[in-house]
Amino acid sequence: MNAKLFPGEFDKLREIGEVRAVILREEQDKKKLIRAWLVTGICALLGLIQLAQDTTIAQFQYRSEGVVLTGESFAVFEIIGDSQFGSGPDAKKSLKRQQEMIARIDEQYLSVFI
Repeated sequence: MNAKLFPGEFDKLREIGEVRAVILREEQDKKKLIRAWLVTGICALLGLIQLAQDTTIAQFQYRSEGVVLTGESFAVFEIIGDSQFGSGPDAKKSLKRQQEMIARIDEQYLSVFI
């Protein structure tokens, strides 16, 4: 309505009660539309935040170096990482035990997503 009139004519028309009511109603309608879009945007944003919180995934990873036999210590595979056994009969036994344990290694990885 404002684009079709000269500024002076528009000011004169504002003095008329019915025209003034129409102008005020149009301004109120514009404000209501802007508020509605703002509320819609906020609701959409909150919905996206809620979706992001509900889709968190926990990952657990299990690593098995091999099978521990009955009666063996849980640290039975630690000998594999040893590189210095010294010399003598104990060193040969330790090296032989290390080779036996290397043969028993069966590394497996299992990932579980919750």
